[in-house]
Amino acid sequence: VAPTQVQVQWDATTDDILFPLFPQFDWLNWYVAESGYLPSQAFFGPYVIVPVGDVLYVGLGSARPAEMDGALLAQVDETVTAVSPLTEQGVHEMIWVTDTLHIAGSDPCCPDDWSAGNHYTYTPPGPLLKHRDAQNGLAHVLHTWGLWMDAGNVLYAAVSAEVTPLQYGRLMRSFDEGVTWELVSNVSNYRVYDVFRFDEMLYVLANDAHLMPLYLLRSPNDGSSWEVALAEPLQRIRIVNFAGQLLVVSFAQDALYALSGDDVTRYDLPAETHIGVSYTDEPQYSDYNLLAVYGDWLYAIWEVGGDRPLYYVVRTQDLLHWEGVAVTERPLIAITYWPQRETIVVGSSGTAANLWRPLRLNDKLYLPLIGKSS
Repeated sequence: VAPTQVQVQWDATTDDILFPLFPQFDWLNWYVAESGYLPSQAFFGPYVIVPVGDVLYVGLGSARPAEMDGALLAQVDETVTAVSPLTEQGVHEMIWVTDTLHIAGSDPCCPDDWSAGNHYTYTPPGPLLKHRDAQNGLAHVLHTWGLWMDAGNVLYAAVSAEVTPLQYGRLMRSFDEGVTWELVSNVSNYRVYDVFRFDEMLYVLANDAHLMPLYLLRSPNDGSSWEVALAEPLQRIRIVNFAGQLLVVSFAQDALYALSGDDVTRYDLPAETHIGVSYTDEPQYSDYNLLAVYGDWLYAIWEVGGDRPLYYVVRTQDLLHWEGVAVTERPLIAITYWPQRETIVVGSSGTAANLWRPLRLNDKLYLPLIGKSS
């Protein structure tokens, strides 16, 4: 079916409808003092945000993945508290299960090597625990990009491993909260970026070489074998379940794919619109946590425009009709919905990195409808 494009009013308003959670707080210098790491002036920021009741857990990274040493877990409520530095080059995946925060080790460093990947757990009030074991842990793992806690307390990890000279995208699993791990299967010849359970199947995003687009695989047998679910070129943006459909993002960040059974529908964004920041220096890279689902709404970060883009917080209930709820000139790198406060929270990067919320979540900026094809 050819894409259908319906135009409505575009309202590009001013920057002041995003409000910082801590207006006077200097996140970058606080991070340096608490972690001991020296971050990138351009790319330091909160790359993953997890709400738990009245608290936000925030993963702060010195830069994008594998660029610079340093990461820190912070706790945000009425104040900002450092939980612990992480010996990683960045932090990009955290999940809350029952009473514990699980933190994936993006890239061991400082001084950890690649003989094993790291997995962290934090059960308040702590302390943070690091699980690292080159024999019984995440052996040979360079990166852990995705986590999924399955029924029966089975924790899956989407990892990248190197068994010299070969590299693999692997699925691993743990039966003891990430203390020990076992290999489920070799999935690809390079990386696996996410793992997600949907309609009784496990799904992963994977690729077979550096700089290559990703593709979507699924397994009917808990990761023992895999089949292609979607061969279209895809990005590393996290898989979500919205309205009974599995959503993934195109490699060019200009479309959403919705899967329901064997049916696939592509939703094209308006011209010069991307999901998340489009990095000119690393055009194959995208941030991870750019979609959030709560209730009947899907929330996303859109980059709109060319040389001086604006960054919109947008939402939809049907993937065709989108509403803008906030706009800024600051690059936005992560989004979540905070149920306790009934608000969206987004993170920005750079020297003025911060956490932000819309002043009025239910005010709308009207956006173009997007094209649909199947």
